[in-house]
Amino acid sequence: MSYPVQHISFSSMKLFHTNPGGWKEKYILNNKFYKSSPAAIVGTMAHAVVAGYMGGKTIQECQAAELEKFNKMPDDSIKWGKTGNRADVQADFASAVKMFFEEMPQYNNVLGIEKELQHTVTDVIDGVTLICPLPFK
Repeated sequence: MSYPVQHISFSSMKLFHTNPGGWKEKYILNNKFYKSSPAAIVGTMAHAVVAGYMGGKTIQECQAAELEKFNKMPDDSIKWGKTGNRADVQADFASAVKMFFEEMPQYNNVLGIEKELQHTVTDVIDGVTLICPLPFK
């Protein structure tokens, strides 16, 4: 059987419970114009820098790549609100990256970083094993 959603994740379920219409737009209709908030964009960019750094790139390379992606994002794909702007996102991004690397614990020998885990979930109810049709991510 085919489902419109490929997996269940924490973020998708959080969106489903807080904004069912937005969840449908993003996960069912695959609307590429689902707008992200400036804070969500900063978080995504900062996580990408850390992942790139842990993967062997320099902090500067990772920051430059994320800023390049951000600068290519059209304004209408961002939920700016009344006061949001590009300069604030860039400043918040630089601040978040700086704060993370100043407070980061020392890792001695990073062998790799986790890309994703998907797991099929099962449960036994009244002696019957039930298998969730979608993997959890």
